[in-house]
Amino acid sequence: MSKILTTILLSAIILIFMVSTPVFAAPVLNSDNGHYYEFVDSSDITWTGAKTAAEALTHNGIRGHLVTITSQSENEFVAGLVSDSSHSWIGLSDVDTEGVYKWVNGESFSYSNWHTSQPDNSNNQDYVEFWGHNDKWYDNVNSDSYITGYIVEYSISPPVKNPANGHYYQLANNAGITWTDAKTAAEALTLNGTSGYLVTITDSSENDFVAGLVPDDAIAWIGLTDRNTEGAYKWITGEPFRYSNWDTGQPDNAGNTDYVEFYGNDDKWNDNFNDIGHTTGYIIEYSIPYTPPVYNPANGHYYQLANNAGITWTDAKIMAEDYVHNGIHGHLVSITSQSENDFVAGLVPSDFRAWIGLTDSRNEGVYKWVTGETFSYSNWNTGQPDNSNNEDYVQFYGLNDKWNDISNDYDYSNGYIIEYSLPPPVYNPATDHYYEYINNPGVTWTDAERMAKAFTHNDINGTLVTITSASENDFVSGLLSNNTRAWIGLFDKNTEGFYKWLTGEPFIYSNWDTSQPDNNSNEDYVEFLGSNNKWHDNTNDNGHTTGFVIEYQRQYTPPMQNPANGHYYEYIHKSSSKWTDAKIAAESSRFYGAYGNLVTIGNESENDFVAGLVPDDARAWIGLTDVDTQGAYKWISDEPFSYSNWDTSQPPNDDGQDYVDINGLNGKWDDNFDRNAHTNGYVIEYDRQHTPPVYNPENGHYYKLGNGFGYSWTGANAAAKSQVFEGTGSHLVTITSQSENDFVANLIPDYATVWIGLTDVTTEGDYTWVTEELLIDSGWSNIEPFDYSNWDTSQPDNANNEDYVEFNGNNDKWNDNRNAHANGYVIEFTPKIPTKNPENGHYYEWIFYPGVSSNEAKDIAESSELNGMSGYLATITSQSENDFVDELIPQGGHNTGFVIEYGPRVTTPDYNQANGHYYEYIVSNDISWREANTTAKLSEFNGTSGTLVTITDSSENDFVTGLVPDDTTVWIGSTDVQSAGDYKWVTGEPFIYSNWSTGQPSAGTDDDFVGFYGNNDKWFSSYHWNYLIDGYIIEYSP
Repeated sequence: MSKILTTILLSAIILIFMVSTPVFAAPVLNSDNGHYYEFVDSSDITWTGAKTAAEALTHNGIRGHLVTITSQSENEFVAGLVSDSSHSWIGLSDVDTEGVYKWVNGESFSYSNWHTSQPDNSNNQDYVEFWGHNDKWYDNVNSDSYITGYIVEYSISPPVKNPANGHYYQLANNAGITWTDAKTAAEALTLNGTSGYLVTITDSSENDFVAGLVPDDAIAWIGLTDRNTEGAYKWITGEPFRYSNWDTGQPDNAGNTDYVEFYGNDDKWNDNFNDIGHTTGYIIEYSIPYTPPVYNPANGHYYQLANNAGITWTDAKIMAEDYVHNGIHGHLVSITSQSENDFVAGLVPSDFRAWIGLTDSRNEGVYKWVTGETFSYSNWNTGQPDNSNNEDYVQFYGLNDKWNDISNDYDYSNGYIIEYSLPPPVYNPATDHYYEYINNPGVTWTDAERMAKAFTHNDINGTLVTITSASENDFVSGLLSNNTRAWIGLFDKNTEGFYKWLTGEPFIYSNWDTSQPDNNSNEDYVEFLGSNNKWHDNTNDNGHTTGFVIEYQRQYTPPMQNPANGHYYEYIHKSSSKWTDAKIAAESSRFYGAYGNLVTIGNESENDFVAGLVPDDARAWIGLTDVDTQGAYKWISDEPFSYSNWDTSQPPNDDGQDYVDINGLNGKWDDNFDRNAHTNGYVIEYDRQHTPPVYNPENGHYYKLGNGFGYSWTGANAAAKSQVFEGTGSHLVTITSQSENDFVANLIPDYATVWIGLTDVTTEGDYTWVTEELLIDSGWSNIEPFDYSNWDTSQPDNANNEDYVEFNGNNDKWNDNRNAHANGYVIEFTPKIPTKNPENGHYYEWIFYPGVSSNEAKDIAESSELNGMSGYLATITSQSENDFVDELIPQGGHNTGFVIEYGPRVTTPDYNQANGHYYEYIVSNDISWREANTTAKLSEFNGTSGTLVTITDSSENDFVTGLVPDDTTVWIGSTDVQSAGDYKWVTGEPFIYSNWSTGQPSAGTDDDFVGFYGNNDKWFSSYHWNYLIDGYIIEYSP
């Protein structure tokens, strides 16, 4: 064969090869979005063929697709890939619906760059090409001889930051990729100079985060394998394998399955083969190659070496600030002393060059730390810094622990050093505690709780802050900016509505925002709003919280009870405290309703008890002083000063030493100056006997925890009835709703069990409140039913004839027990029920009002009314009436109040001819349904007892309408409190007629009681207390 023929044949073969084989260029990175693009030279290829070919290509483990162009900048980037003469397919088509253009990957079609008069759909042109001559788009038919190729885009969803650890995560869709190829592909990707890797999942919160990236129909590889040793699973980063989330029956190693995948449908893990076909992609994580932070005890900071060869100083700064440890964001290390330089040197290998946070990029020769700390220490290498070639950034040499200035893009950098540091906690002199705010956007309450415990200050572990006063709330607000939302240590996750502090301190102060807490979507955790210093309840993982507040205080120990007197005592540590400040702090303290004061010590046993609370190396203020008269010591409680336990040579009567402390070592007393360096705390005494009851605005009643424990039920019942407060009646507490149960729970220590006024001693299983006895004793015959309970699991069980009910402070539940069981008790003070005199049918009420004048008493009495009967100062016309009134006045109660008599009616009920009943509208603003129901039963007319009205047909509804003013709302006698949705009349009549308003009855959990609108005659359901209620209707049925 001649040379000419050979040459011709070879040229033909080459030409055929060039025509039939696409020509590829290396993919090019678009730094704007992190995607790669390439132009594939393939003449005459159809659009459908180009689409198939593009989707068969991969780069760095990412499958390609015909390019989607969603912005002008991306159009310009694509234009740079093609020649002026090129006609290239892009991933846009209206083949499904003429004129409705769609991108092949489903992205929104919101940007276009059509040429003039395009698209024109000439000859049914449904596919779009990019012309390199003018960078414009044209519609075209599927096959066109002018086409020179197609543009492929390799896109991946953008990385998402996990605020819990500062790492970034990314899902790569690549159906059928093997685990080993996924590992290679992940490690080829970079973010801010940091290489990726198959994800490592080290706790449940990280698993939950990753689950949010993986669709339900996806299966993605993760970086876990046991390919080296069967059953010995290892993360590819070398991190410890301590957490797993295997699916049921997994791992099973069926057929030597050594690689782990993540199921999007249930967030579980499964072991599988390395082969192609079953996975849809893989998950990439970008973080520092795992080297745990190291603690420096000299300053309390943590330091971490990041291996990242070739990273620039500016990228290292960004990466360092993205990382988080224990809720603290990192930064490039600032080295401010020789000891800190030595510590850092211990982290850096001898062959390592690491960026540190020092630069003079803004002002040549003026070096500054990235943290703003003063640049006062340096450790330059010989001849450094020399600013050779404008070197503005500083490296640490592991070989000699010296520093050198270097240019930003120095290729020989091996990584950088991260420091995790915070400003020191802030001291609050009012509490002697330290506080700090940790910025950690999106942190959950449970993670914040865990992180806070990991922090220490002065050898004291932190906790989420406990706020017990307005002044402490104001102090905490000073740590926060307006845009912060910080977790505090308050929650009601155990029992809805029953809030507790993590420390166990009593929940006696709150600062809720308007309409808070509202428990919207089961919000069980509390955050502090920096914008207005108010509190909100929120969900654990709401995503809007910006951080949390830590408080450093010695472990809270609840006050200790002295069995000798039933009082509670508490030692408070406070360095160099003043006696006068301690007095104020003690008197502002509360313990489950009991007021505090500096302790008064009346005998040796009490002194021994108090000394046992004070550490041996401490001295604590007590409530003794001679500040008024030198040598004339007085207890601040005005108790007699009859016992003392002075130390040797004390008190010396030196002028100015007017305040007394107790030595924890020997229990002896010493007088001292108001402020001194030796006294480091004080002792509070809580005396319930002299503590006023707590008001419940929902029902107007007062409540108080009885003084001491060790009472039988009958003993507690007698003690409760003997109490007097502002003329009200007292009894063991009766609890008739969940809200009242929650209110009472706040009075009871977690460790305590107390008696309540419930018993079935008369008839087994038929529980009645003690107030029934009080009503009967007062001459009333109609009793409110027992329709609310809060029994503990399996209670009541009547084990060993248990006929009396106790309240458990640990979970706020009830239990039946024997009478002889020793408990505390809760007293409820309710307005006294007027007592009926059977001789004349009048009612009488004693009003406790010390110092009231006769004219004031007369005015009050004559303005009083009881169910249509007018009140007036009692008139006594016989010895029997005198004796009756005398029985109403407590012993010792003479000259401390007055007696109201309620005589004949001032109003006459309205008669309904249709049924022969009488009806009466009673004005009583804000009255609860329960109180209205009870009061209605106490009413009489013509010898007939009343009830809340029952309305059984439309004519009766119309009659009631005539009694109720248009602008009022009143209670009527229906409720579904016993069974939700099953409404019943209080009289037991069949509930066969209703006249509900639109949208009623409400589906609200506690909207169990029925009211009547005067403006439209319709009914509504409501909570048993409603501030919009104006009164109630009584019906008298012969």
